[in-house]
Amino acid sequence: MRAAIGLPLVICVTALVSFRHVIPSGIGGANALIPYLAASHDRGTFTSPGGTSSVEVVTNDGGAMQTEDKYASWGIVRRWSGKEVVARGYLRESYGPVPLKWLSETKFSITFVTDKDEYEYTDATVVVDLNDASTYWTGW
Repeated sequence: MRAAIGLPLVICVTALVSFRHVIPSGIGGANALIPYLAASHDRGTFTSPGGTSSVEVVTNDGGAMQTEDKYASWGIVRRWSGKEVVARGYLRESYGPVPLKWLSETKFSITFVTDKDEYEYTDATVVVDLNDASTYWTGW
């Protein structure tokens, strides 16, 4: 009886963890799934000064997630349970340098584009602490 319950549970947990190693949790729902898989590119992995933490930045350049000249982007960390989005917002450029700066081993800042006034965007620099989920930025 235990095997009949335990085996399907193990299979479900294994499938979920495997899924999260491909699709990050917190990506932005089903609407972001296909653009993330089909039209996104890696902007680089940024490692903390001591080498204990790293954040991968991925930008979507597929049109549907692109708003005028802002590009939907995700800051992703890898954990044993899979990938997790810790920062999500719009970057000014699809390619080029990423405005990410490490402040400590577990804390970094990244500058996203926020609302657009008539002809000008506003920048928002956010600080994310990898040890504190309440600081994760989900700007859009």
